[in-house]
Amino acid sequence: MGMKHTTIFSGAAACILLFASCGSEKEMDTGAQIHTLLEESNAYIQQQDAETAMQKALEALDLASGNELEDCEAEAMNSIASIDLATSRDEHAWEYATKAEALSRVNGFARDLARALLIKAKVCIYAEISPEFNRNDEALTYLEEALNLSESINDTPLQIDAYFTLCQTFINKNRWNSNIDMTLFNLAEGNLTKGEELARALARSDLQLKGMLIRVRLLRQASRYSEAVEYCNGILNSCREDDYLTMYQTYDQLTALYHCLEDYGKANESHVNTLAYIKLYTSQKADEQLQKMETEYETELKEQTIKKNRYLITCLCLALVLLAGFIAFLVHVGMKVKERNLELEHKGKAKDKIISFLSDDLDIQELDKDKESLDAAVADYVSNAVAEKARSARKIGLTKRELEILKLSASGKSAAAIASELNISLRTVNNHKFNIFSKMGVSSTTEMTAKAHKMKIL
Repeated sequence: MGMKHTTIFSGAAACILLFASCGSEKEMDTGAQIHTLLEESNAYIQQQDAETAMQKALEALDLASGNELEDCEAEAMNSIASIDLATSRDEHAWEYATKAEALSRVNGFARDLARALLIKAKVCIYAEISPEFNRNDEALTYLEEALNLSESINDTPLQIDAYFTLCQTFINKNRWNSNIDMTLFNLAEGNLTKGEELARALARSDLQLKGMLIRVRLLRQASRYSEAVEYCNGILNSCREDDYLTMYQTYDQLTALYHCLEDYGKANESHVNTLAYIKLYTSQKADEQLQKMETEYETELKEQTIKKNRYLITCLCLALVLLAGFIAFLVHVGMKVKERNLELEHKGKAKDKIISFLSDDLDIQELDKDKESLDAAVADYVSNAVAEKARSARKIGLTKRELEILKLSASGKSAAAIASELNISLRTVNNHKFNIFSKMGVSSTTEMTAKAHKMKIL
């Protein structure tokens, strides 16, 4: 019974764990978790939420480092470097990009290496504050390798980024020249055009807008203000109505361009629009933050509901398992009761035979055959009774045949019937009965039967 219950409750414990795990969140493998975190980080960057984006990227890096997933680690470091670059933390961006570069070179991660080199190139061109401290040539070295890598793995967005960054590098190299170097200008325009063509082929409106903004800067550098104005108007016509960030950046460019064209009325109008869209953008960010807080609150409520339901399901499963265990226990007890009843029934039949024996309805020799079914004390009694009967028969000197005829006579059978049953003559039966009467000291069958009972021979 102990073993059966151990099995039942072991199974119960297993069932509880199984059902509890059913309500839990789906387990993702570590790599999938890391990529999900990085996707969330990128989404927050698009929403201009650098703080949350950095938090997600750092979580991804910790998870990748802890599980020794070097490809994910390099990808996470590049994401961190990109966020640092976007928030003007150039030193940190350079540090993480350099780490990603080293890890990618050792393991042959082409895409991550190209990304790291692009980030390092951007740090070089963004850090230029004077002709003496420019790092444009260093940036070109990184960009050449990044472009080759992106082409080898056929990563079009990376190629576009490399072309656009090359264009900005050549624009930088012309930045401090009193007279524009047309060779550098043409190199800048050629790379920009290649990037724009790939962006159009890829149908990426965000990259096309980025290209148009870079072209505005290039045209301004070449004092081609009217063309730059046309591009700004093209940007305003092609960007989304709710893209307030691009609009205020474009109107800001238009303000400067109209000043260069000495069209101060339009410059003032563009300035007013710039302020208006800055206000709209600020309000939009506030609304997005509020929406984020509401979403987080709703998510928390859903998680609490899931936890509550999971707890209730676990309790229900526990109750069902305990009920199953109790039912199994009742079945086991019922089987034991049934076995005991069968045993008692068997013993009851043996006792019935004893009663029959005591009431002269059953030969004690027959009862002796069933003594293995009796209780020990009853079995001893039966054995003793059989022995006593044998001793009484020997005491008066009855032979086996005489004892046999005594029993048949006591049962009411005539001498002729006994002779027929034992296949002996009537005379032989009478002779045996005479000898029995003599040995027992009786003169009739009735006296013989009574004395035989008294002497426990029957």
